Amino acid sequence: QQELFLAGQLCGNEGYVESIATGHLAALFALAGIKGDKISAPPVTTACGALLRHITSSEIKPFTPSNFNFGLLPALESNLGRKPGKKEKHELLCNRAINDFMKWMNS
Repeated sequence: QQELFLAGQLCGNEGYVESIATGHLAALFALAGIKGDKISAPPVTTACGALLRHITSSEIKPFTPSNFNFGLLPALESNLGRKPGKKEKHELLCNRAINDFMKWMNS
C-alpha cells in the first residue's frame, strides 16, 4: 500500500512556519513508512497536532485554510476555580503544548 503525504498550502495550511511544520511532519511520516515503523500524530494539544487535525478532519464546511491560532487547540481543563485572562490562558495552553510535545517526541 502506498501513501501520499502533502504539506503546506497544498494541504490547507497558510503561513511559512505552518507550511514548514506540516512538511516536517510529512517527512517524518514518510521516513517511518520507509523504515516500516509507525509514528503517531503529535497530540492535538500542540500546534503541529492542531494543524494536522484541522487539515485532516475539520468540520468547517466549506473547508477554510488556516494559520495556527489558539482556537485550533482543545479547551483547557482548568482547576483554577476562575476563568483565566487571555494572557494567562495562552501561557497555560503553551505550557501544556510543550509538555505534551516533549512526551510525544520521547515516545
